[in-house]
Amino acid sequence: LEYLQEHGNDGDLKTILGLRTDPDPRVRAAAIYTTARLGDQETTEEIEKDLADPDPTARGAAVAALINSGDLDNLLNAGVVLKGMLKSQDSEIRIAAADSLAHVQSDGLFRPLIGLLQDEDPRVIQTALEACSKRPDDRMIPVIIPLLAEPVVSAAAAETLVRFGDRILDHLLPYLELHRLDGSFPGADRVPAILAKLGNMNAIPSLVQASSQIHDPNVQRESVRAYSQLLKTAPAIKPYLEDLNRVVDRQLQSAARQQELLETLQQMEGTEILCDALKQEYDVNLQGVFTLLDVCIPSVDMEALYRELGSRQKENRANILEILDNVLKGEIKNSLLKLLESAKQSAPDPEGSTDRHVTEILERGAADWVAIGALYTASHNGLRAATEFMPKYLSHTNPVVRETALFSWANLDRSDAFEQTCQELLKDPHESVSELAKSLIHEHPSE
Repeated sequence: LEYLQEHGNDGDLKTILGLRTDPDPRVRAAAIYTTARLGDQETTEEIEKDLADPDPTARGAAVAALINSGDLDNLLNAGVVLKGMLKSQDSEIRIAAADSLAHVQSDGLFRPLIGLLQDEDPRVIQTALEACSKRPDDRMIPVIIPLLAEPVVSAAAAETLVRFGDRILDHLLPYLELHRLDGSFPGADRVPAILAKLGNMNAIPSLVQASSQIHDPNVQRESVRAYSQLLKTAPAIKPYLEDLNRVVDRQLQSAARQQELLETLQQMEGTEILCDALKQEYDVNLQGVFTLLDVCIPSVDMEALYRELGSRQKENRANILEILDNVLKGEIKNSLLKLLESAKQSAPDPEGSTDRHVTEILERGAADWVAIGALYTASHNGLRAATEFMPKYLSHTNPVVRETALFSWANLDRSDAFEQTCQELLKDPHESVSELAKSLIHEHPSE
């Protein structure tokens, strides 16, 4: 039937019309679409009868076919049925409504799609996104972008946004550029891959910025990957080398700092979460270095070398270091080889140095899980100096950060300010935070 929509003729109509009574609703729906494509006014009148089909898929096909007919009476009749489908409490009917809109050839029905994109059932949203992909309408962009933050539909939302082409750039770049600010968009890690698929080199400055910062390891990793993919499509790499080398250098510096912190903090109790988070940041930076070097040294598979670094065989690691020594030059070579040298047993830090590292992390601000690890470490080790930073983390957008900050503050210093904060957090929108505040108040009720 789908084939006949493009290649059928009037002689096929009798058979196709008969299939509108097939037991399978998918066959009935396909027959309706094919009839509408090949038929005339008389067959359109036949399709109008299908508005009463008991199955929503076939009923939705009739709705789309009648709207596409351009006849005002047909449009009104189909509109009444579509409205009922959109308001249905049955998810299957709303899915059929979204599928129907995917077959509507007019661009005027964007308002129903907006409602479907905000549906509580992800299957409805997925189908509505498919409809948006078929006829991208710029009015849908502000509704689709927030879906990047919804794990179940984020991939489909990203694919849909790619269909909008370069005109999506002005909408997406601000989300990437502002990802390091408090309250920033949680779906920012999906943006770089979209930019890479678009292939527009105007995205490079934003990707350079995001690749150089570690506020969110996922955003940084994806930005480096997208930046690398775009550079590989450039006619020549030379115009981009200065920025590329600067990003690589920045990542090497960050990795060295994280390595130093890890060596110090591993000597301290209660640092498991913090060290795991710092190790993730270290890995993101190191992988980013190899990903970008893969662009400017095409004769060597640098990403394969990075994967081999995880090998426990000393011989493999030694071979990799030898290859790097031969193909790299200048300060990047020195910094990377130094970073990859066999870890030396670090001397114990001066007393209080580890405490200072933790408070510095809290003062400076960090990626969510680094902050969570630092807050927990401060609590575990009784670092009262950390209490001055608690208000900042209690207003954090991530509820896990807020919960950990409240837990840590409770263990460090139950001051009047702490008690007042507990009262305020009873209204926290996240249940885990409000319940913790409630339990802490009950443990130590005000006199």
